[in-house]
Amino acid sequence: MAPKQQKRNIDNLPRNRACKFFPAGQCFRGTACRYSHETTEVSSAPVTASNRPALDGNDRKLLAWCRGAPKSRTNGTMRPMDAEELCGFFHNAYELACVQKDTITHQVINTLASEGGLGRIQELTAVFERIPEGRKPGWFISTVLPFLRTITHKDITSSLLLEHALGTIYNFLFGIGGRRAVAFFRSIGATLINVKSDIEQPDSVLYASIAATLGALLMVLECNQSAALIPDFSEITMIVKASITTSNEVARGSLTMQTALTDLAKIERRLKHGDSIMPLEEYPRSAPDGLAPFLLHQDGPGALSSEGPRHDNDHTNISSIKIMPTPREIHSQRPEYLPVRDPARQHLAGFQGLLDRQFRLLREDTIGQLRDSVRMVLETLSNPKTKTIKEHNAQNGSRVWVYGDVELSDVIFDKRKALQVAAEFNQPVSMSKLTSEHQRKTWWNESKQLRADALLCLVDSEGRTIFLSVCSREGERDATPTPAMMTSAGTSHDKPIVGEELINSRIAHKSRDETHATMTGLIEAASAAQAQPWQAIPNLWTDPRRGMVLLQLIDVDEHDITEVLGRCHKDSNVRQVLVEFPGILLPSFRPTLEALQHMSTQQDFPFSDFLAASASTSGSNADVPQSVEIPPPAYALKRGFSFNLGAIAGDKTLRLAEGQRFDMDMLKKSTSLDDAQCHALVNALRRSLALIQGPPGTGKSYVAVQLVKVLLASRREAEMGPIICVCYTNHALDQFLEHLLADGTEQLIRMGGNSKSSILEPLNLRNVASDMERTKLEKSEAWECRNRLQVAGLEVSTWLSKLKRADTLLCIQEYLEAHHPRHHEELFRTTDEDGFTTVQNRRRDRVQQWLGTDSNSWRPTTHSPSLEVLHQMSLWEMSSSERLTLHQYWVKEIQDKLTTELNMAIQEFVTAKSDLAICNRESDLRCLKQAHVIGVTTSGLAKNVELLRRLRAKVLLCEEAGEILEAHTLTALLPSVEHAIFIGDHEQLRPQVQNYDLSVENPKGLKYSLDVSLFERLINPPGFGPEIPHDTLQTQRRMDPSVARLVRETLYCNLQDHDCVRNYPLVQGIRPRLFWIDHCEPEAKADSTRLMQTSHSNDFEVNMVAALVTHVVRQGVYKSDEVAVLTPYVRQLQKIRTLLGQSFEIVVSERDQAEIDKLNLDDTDKTSRSAAVHKTTLLKSVRIATVDNFQGEEAEVVIVSLSSEAWHVYYRKFGDFRARANVAASNLDP
Repeated sequence: MAPKQQKRNIDNLPRNRACKFFPAGQCFRGTACRYSHETTEVSSAPVTASNRPALDGNDRKLLAWCRGAPKSRTNGTMRPMDAEELCGFFHNAYELACVQKDTITHQVINTLASEGGLGRIQELTAVFERIPEGRKPGWFISTVLPFLRTITHKDITSSLLLEHALGTIYNFLFGIGGRRAVAFFRSIGATLINVKSDIEQPDSVLYASIAATLGALLMVLECNQSAALIPDFSEITMIVKASITTSNEVARGSLTMQTALTDLAKIERRLKHGDSIMPLEEYPRSAPDGLAPFLLHQDGPGALSSEGPRHDNDHTNISSIKIMPTPREIHSQRPEYLPVRDPARQHLAGFQGLLDRQFRLLREDTIGQLRDSVRMVLETLSNPKTKTIKEHNAQNGSRVWVYGDVELSDVIFDKRKALQVAAEFNQPVSMSKLTSEHQRKTWWNESKQLRADALLCLVDSEGRTIFLSVCSREGERDATPTPAMMTSAGTSHDKPIVGEELINSRIAHKSRDETHATMTGLIEAASAAQAQPWQAIPNLWTDPRRGMVLLQLIDVDEHDITEVLGRCHKDSNVRQVLVEFPGILLPSFRPTLEALQHMSTQQDFPFSDFLAASASTSGSNADVPQSVEIPPPAYALKRGFSFNLGAIAGDKTLRLAEGQRFDMDMLKKSTSLDDAQCHALVNALRRSLALIQGPPGTGKSYVAVQLVKVLLASRREAEMGPIICVCYTNHALDQFLEHLLADGTEQLIRMGGNSKSSILEPLNLRNVASDMERTKLEKSEAWECRNRLQVAGLEVSTWLSKLKRADTLLCIQEYLEAHHPRHHEELFRTTDEDGFTTVQNRRRDRVQQWLGTDSNSWRPTTHSPSLEVLHQMSLWEMSSSERLTLHQYWVKEIQDKLTTELNMAIQEFVTAKSDLAICNRESDLRCLKQAHVIGVTTSGLAKNVELLRRLRAKVLLCEEAGEILEAHTLTALLPSVEHAIFIGDHEQLRPQVQNYDLSVENPKGLKYSLDVSLFERLINPPGFGPEIPHDTLQTQRRMDPSVARLVRETLYCNLQDHDCVRNYPLVQGIRPRLFWIDHCEPEAKADSTRLMQTSHSNDFEVNMVAALVTHVVRQGVYKSDEVAVLTPYVRQLQKIRTLLGQSFEIVVSERDQAEIDKLNLDDTDKTSRSAAVHKTTLLKSVRIATVDNFQGEEAEVVIVSLSSEAWHVYYRKFGDFRARANVAASNLDP
C-alpha cells in the first residue's frame, strides 16, 4: 500500500486543525478528510435554529453524503471527484449502510441508484482501472471494498423495497454486453492475489474482500441471465477462486469465508447450467439376476419429443409451463411426459432433473384431473344431440359439477379483485322442488357447491376454456361501485361519465404527468358519484329458474380478459357450461408449483449432492445403496464454535464441538432423554442433513423441542437467524408451536391465518406486523402505490364503461371523426350543400336513421363489396346489407381498440396492486427478522417463499416429514439453509395423492412413486442414490404393551416399552384394553342419486360407535376430548359426526372436512349438525377422523369403525394396509 494511501485510512493519525464542514454535517470525505472530526473541538459552538437540533449525527452525515451524489443533473454536468473524494464518499456510504436504521439504509441505496449515484459508481470503476498497479490493493481496500460491502449488505439485499433500486445498481455495473462488469471484476480478481493480510485472523480484510467480491458477482449474474453465457465470467471466477485456495485452513473457521464458499458454489452452478440438458437415452442397467431389463421408449418433453411438442404448453423447461392447462393442452390426445424416478431416464441431470420430475408429477396429480374432466365435458358438449350435462365422475375418479346454459351477463370492476364476471346458469334440478326464496337460500347455504374460491372452468361448444373462481354468491358487491358503473337510471348514454376526461387525455396522447394533474378532481368527482343509486346484482336463490354468481379470472392476462369481454355478447348458438371441481383449492398446490419453477431458474440448492441421484449411480451397482457421510453445518465450522447443551441439561458447561469427544452419558444423566434420543439429538446437531425416524409414541416431538432449545442457545454465536419450523397441517404446526411456548421459547411468530390456537393468535404475523411502525420510505411508497392503484382503477372502470357503450351514437361519432372523417361529415353534418342548416328532431337517432329505420330507398345488390370499397362509397348510397356490414365493422373496431386500452389499464392496476403488496410485506419482513422461531405450513411457506428467502435463515426443522410430498419438502429448502433436520416415520402413512396411477401402491405407478416422501427416499433409496444415515428412536411411552404388540411384531421389531406404560390404569367400562367386535350387519345401500359410489358406510356400526362413545364418557373418567373415533371412509365419518353431534361437540380435521366437501356429503338431519368449534388450546371435543388423517395424534380411548364388508375393498384399493393399521393401532394412549 502506498504511504499516502495508508495515511488516509488510519484513524489514529494526529490532526491539528478542525474541519469547518463537519459541524454542519457537510463533510463527505469521511476518514479521508485531513482535518479533525472530533466533536470536542466544536462542542462549545452556540446552538442556533439553523443547526437543526432535531437531526442526530447519522442524519446530518446522511444529508452531507447525499450532496455528493445529486439525484439528477439539472445543468447536465456534475463535478467529478478525485480518488480521495471517492474514497470518502464510498467509505461513508458503507458506514451509513451499517447503521441499524432502515430510513438511512433505504436513502443510501436509492441515492446510489439515482443518476448522481450511478455517476459516482462509473467514476469508481474508471479510476480503479487507471490507478497504478502498486496502489491498487490499497485503493481497493479503502474505496472499492466499502462499495462492494454496501451493495452486498444482508439488510440491503433482503429488502423488498430496495429490490428495484439494487437491481438498477447491478444492471448499471453490468454495463452494455457486460463490458463494465468484466473489466471491473477482472481488475478485482488480479488485485485480490496481491492483497496482503494477516490470514490468521478470521475477520481479516482478505476474507471480507473475497466474500464481498463473490457476493457482488453472484448478484450481477442473477440480475442478468445472459451473463452466464459470457466466458469471461468463468475466467474471473477461477481467478477469485485461486485467491481462496491460497489461504490456509484457518479460513474454514470464518463465517465470512463460509458465506464466500457458498456464493462461489452458486456462481459455478449458474455458469454451468447450460450443460445440464442431455438427450433421453436408455442407459443399460443390470437386473438383480444379471439379465438386462426390457425398457420401453419414453417420448421426451417439448422440443425433445420425436413428434414435436404435444401442444402449446409442452416445454422442455418447466419454468415456461403455465400452471393452468391451455385449451390446446386440454384438446391434446397425446399422453403427457411424466419423468420416471430413475435419473438415468430423465432428460435433465442432477438437481434440475429432480425439480423437473417433481413439478411435472405434482402438476399431473393436481391439474391433470382438471384437464381430463374438462376434456370429457368438451366431448359431450360438442355433441349436438346432448341437451344437458349432469354431475358425473371423470375417468380418473374426480367428481365434477356442471351448470348448463351459462350466460355472462355483465363484467364488473372491483377495486380489490379487479374484473368480476356475472354468470347466469340454470338452477340445479333439485331446486325445482323448492317454492320459496327462503328455501332456495337455505339449500345453497348448506350446499358445498359454488363456495367462495371454488375453482371452475367456463367451457363452450367451440372448444374454448377459461378458468375462474367464485368471489361472491351473496348478490351484493363487497366493494364500493366504481364511478363508471354508478349512473342513475335516467342518465343518457351520450353524457360523459366520471373519468371520461382521463380517457380523452389518453386519446389526446398527453403524458402521464399531465394526465396525473387532473386526477385529484376526478377522484373527488368519483367519491361524490358514490351516492348515486345503483342496481344490485341478483344472487343464487332469487330466481327459481336461473342462478347468478360473481366470478373472477384465475389468470388476469390479455387472452382471458379478451375472451371474457367477447363472451358477454356471444352468439346464442354457442353453448356454454360451467364446470366446478369440488374439493380442489388452487392455493393448496399452485404456490408449490410456482416455487419449483422459481427454483429451477435460480441454481442455488442446498444439499443438492445428497438429494439428487445422478445418472452415474444407476449403473450395475445401483441396487446396493451407498452410505455417505454427512458433513456438519457450515456455521458449526466456525473456529471456537460449540453447541450449548446446557439449555436442556443441568450442567451448563456441557457443550458439543466439532471434532471433539462428547460425553453422551453426561447428557443422558442431565436430561430426561433416553439413550436413542440422546444419540439422535447429538447426531442431528453434527450433521447438516439430519434424519430422525421415530415409531409412534417414541417422543419425536419432544426431541424436536429439545433441538430447538439447543439451537436457540447457540443462534447468536452462529449468526443463525430465525429457525424455520415446518409442518404439513395447521393442526400439527399449532401443537408443535404450543409445545415450544410451554418450554419457554421467546420471539416466536406463526405465519398463516388458519390457526385454531388461541395461544398463538397474538403471535400471528398478521397481528404482530400491525403494531410495526413503518419507515418513511415504506409510507412514501405505499402512498404512491395507493394513488397509482386508485388512478388505474378509475381508468379501468372508465374504459370498461366505454366498452359497454361501444355501439352508441357518441362512441361511433368519436370513432368516425378520428378515423373516417369523410363518413363523419356525411353522417353528422348540420348544413347542406347550399349552406342551409339541417333540422333534426333527435340527434341520437342519426345512426339508426342511416341504418334504414326511416328510409326505404335501398338499392338491391347481388354481391357484397369489400370493406375497402365500402370506405370509398357514399353512406346514403349503400344497400341495407352494406350498411349493416359497415356498422358492424365500426363497432368491432371500437370494441377492439377499447379492449386493448382496457387490457393495458388492467395490467397497470395489477402491477400497482402487486407493488402495494410488496410495500406492505416490508414490515412483515422486518418483523420476521426479529423472530427467533418461525412456524409455517408447507403450503404457507411456498406462498411466502420470496419473503422467507430474504431472511437468510440457516436452520430448517421439519416435523412429520414422512407425510409430506417431496415437492413440498424441496420448496422448504431455502437457499440459505445450512442445517436441515427432518423428523418423521416412513413406516406410517405416506403422503396423499389424487391420481392413483402415480402412487407407489399401484404397480403401474411404481415407476413414478409420487407419494414417496423425501424422508422415505433418503432412508430407503429405491435402487439408486446414496443412503443418508439416520437415527431411530426405540422406546415408546404411549401404548400399553398389549397394544404396542400389534406394531412391534409387524413393523418395529426393536421397539421397546418404557416403564411408564406398564402401570396404566384399567379402562373404565371395558374390561380388556384391546377389544374386538365382530358382526354380520350389511353395509348401507348406495345412494341412488349418485352415478358412482365412492365411499362406504355401515349404519349398524354408526349406532354402535355412538353408543360406545356415550358409554365411555359416562364413566366419569374420560373427558370427551380424550376419546377419538377412526374410520377408513369419509361417508362413515360423516354419519358418525351427524349422530354424535346431537350429544357432543365434534372436531373434524381440515383435511377430512375437505374430503367431505369434495363428495358433497350433506347431513341427513340438518338440525343435528354439530355446533361451531371455537379456537382452543387443546381440542375439547370428540375427535373424529379418517385413519389417513389421524397420523401424529393420540387419545386415551380410540374406537375404530372398519365398516366390515368394505374393509377388504379398502385393502385392495390401498395396498399399504400395514401403514394404516399402524396408525389405527398405535395412537392409543393408555
